[in-house]
Amino acid sequence: MTDNNRNKGYSICIPIYNQNVERLVRELHRQASLLNVPFEFLLMDDCSQLHEAENSALQQLPFVRYVHLSQNVGRSAIRNKLAENAQYETLIIMDCDALPVNDHFIENYLKEEENDVVIGGCQYPDTPPMQTENLLRWVYGKKREERSAALRNQNPHCSFTPFNLLVKKQTLLAIRFDESLKGYGHEDTLLGWHLKKAGIPVKHIDNPLIHNHQDKSEIFLAKTKEGIFNLWQVYEKMADEKEAFANEVKSLKCFVKLQKWGLAPLVRIILSLIERGITKNLLSQHPIIRLLDLYKLLCLCNASKGIRGHQ
Repeated sequence: MTDNNRNKGYSICIPIYNQNVERLVRELHRQASLLNVPFEFLLMDDCSQLHEAENSALQQLPFVRYVHLSQNVGRSAIRNKLAENAQYETLIIMDCDALPVNDHFIENYLKEEENDVVIGGCQYPDTPPMQTENLLRWVYGKKREERSAALRNQNPHCSFTPFNLLVKKQTLLAIRFDESLKGYGHEDTLLGWHLKKAGIPVKHIDNPLIHNHQDKSEIFLAKTKEGIFNLWQVYEKMADEKEAFANEVKSLKCFVKLQKWGLAPLVRIILSLIERGITKNLLSQHPIIRLLDLYKLLCLCNASKGIRGHQ
């Protein structure tokens, strides 16, 4: 296949970890089949323990490839591998816990395929979870992540996310997700930063996917803590770009100011004293998202001292 022909199709790339993607893939496959554009689905499972039979059976659909990795490589590496193995130059990448909102998801993206990076956004179900233990993730998503393209375009690189995007293969492979970041969180922040430094525009459109999986609140807090530790590791490697990078992330910007003013130790003591109350609220029926900001600040205080937990 010539490079010219490679540009005439698109690869839908889905990293999978312990999720059943049958509903997502079948719906998008139906949409793709109605359009007169070559396509493929590349499903890559990061050594999951669940749903392998259901997901691998999707190979029976035309133009679907399924790969099950023998060992877990992590969020950054699997997205790089998807790009490396994709057949076409235009990639549509999404998380495995997503569902399309309408019948025109793929068509909407193909109208934008001349752009290097396009982000469609996310939605959360209108109805909150019935179980209190799942509420925090939904509230956070509704208040902080479910934003219009107009708002996201005000600071486009800061709103970069691999949850739902179109990206050119050569662009992603030139920048790449940082595979040194292990676990959960902020590999997207770092990639957005590198895109900005490279002068690659990020365009946001209203072409959302529904975020269809809700972590239990305790798991979400654990992931938040892990993500903040990752964020601090990234910040520490920034050398003379530290201040510019910190300005891209609200929680980090706040913490760096506290450090500069000599207030970080005092803030750490105060937040440690009220941590139990903060956590109790965040796990309750009425979580206050601003308290999650304080939780992140405490995580940064500890990460700056090399402490993963709250001591």
